Amino acid sequence: MHGNKRNLQVIEEKLSVDKELIIDGSVEVRTRTCKVHEDLLLDLRRDDVEVERVRIDRFVDDLPEVRTEGDTTIVPVFEERIVKRLFLVEEIHLRRTTAFQSQRVEADLRKQQATVERTSKDKHTKEKYRG
Repeated sequence: MHGNKRNLQVIEEKLSVDKELIIDGSVEVRTRTCKVHEDLLLDLRRDDVEVERVRIDRFVDDLPEVRTEGDTTIVPVFEERIVKRLFLVEEIHLRRTTAFQSQRVEADLRKQQATVERTSKDKHTKEKYRG
């Protein structure tokens, strides 16, 4: 079988890919700002402080610190006396109360609206979107 030679052909395919940028239209966005008058109902908080001066008139060994008891903040007021001891003259009691009320407020607010137009290059048509 040495006399039979066969020739085989080898075929190779190659793929070539090219990219091309094609613009088929454009988008135009326009915004418009207008003022809108609105009545708003707001909940407002108001804190009031009641001040009460409480006479103490006694000697103390240490400098009292500001303290809180319930809804009352107590601020000690002292002075040194000739005997060089701390003498608590008075305490100032600050009591806070909170009240809420609703109040109508008028305001001019800015608001934007957008218009989007897409233009098709081939069809020369415009599609509008409003938002």
